[in-house]
Amino acid sequence: GDDQRGGARASGGGAADPVRLALAQGLKLHRAGRLQEASAIYERVLRADPAHADANNLQGLVAHQLGRNDIAAELIGRAVAARPREPGLQFNLAAPLMALGRYQDAVNCLRAAVRLKTDYAAALARSASLSAGEGPSSQTFWGGGAARPRGGGRGAPPPLEAWSNLGFALLNLRRYDEAVAACAEVLQRQPDHVGALLNLSIAQRAVADNAGAAESLRRLLELKPDYAEGHGNLGILRLEAGDLAGAAAAVRRALALYPGLPRPHLGPRGLLHRPPQ
Repeated sequence: GDDQRGGARASGGGAADPVRLALAQGLKLHRAGRLQEASAIYERVLRADPAHADANNLQGLVAHQLGRNDIAAELIGRAVAARPREPGLQFNLAAPLMALGRYQDAVNCLRAAVRLKTDYAAALARSASLSAGEGPSSQTFWGGGAARPRGGGRGAPPPLEAWSNLGFALLNLRRYDEAVAACAEVLQRQPDHVGALLNLSIAQRAVADNAGAAESLRRLLELKPDYAEGHGNLGILRLEAGDLAGAAAAVRRALALYPGLPRPHLGPRGLLHRPPQ
């Protein structure tokens, strides 16, 4: 289930505050995956106080988990409007925005999330998976899934996942130089971050740095030899370099590891790309 660390911040009052107690109960149900029951509690809080930031945030996260991303963006957006300097809320809002294809809006939220420093823990849920857009040719690399957020206290560095998800959003906007920089921020802090290595390779290839992309994939596969997307993308690079046997071997390895991976095929220009969905 989604990472629920961070919780709802107390909105005032002591331990007996009924709103605080209600949100604590809702969050307990939320963490247990009982989304409808949690949502009913959040809704009761919002009927009494439609502007309650924590209830809007948590109800928005339920909507996101249920795939209702337009509702999620509206609700979490209300929480951000009430407390714009909390990076966790900015980070949470990016999830439904990316699911809706609103990548520039998501980039704005994620840049705010990595810039702001407050007491708020980093995100309650961020599990949307993204696929990177195509590079300069018709050939598509496979992108990594979005990483889950980690909490952070006062003075802590911005969460790695904010930089990582920023890279995903920038890839979808085809702002490849900026995506390279975002992935580099992740890898500076955590050199073995597999998702950042995969997405760095995508961005490097898109800016015609195939040697850099190959090195990123080499590092990735040293860390995780069974990463199907890494082998598939290595096959694409080998094909572009004219190494047909090496390309075939890498793609076969990818499909052996993950038969559900969208099967590439040769297009009219001899380039691997995904069949139409």
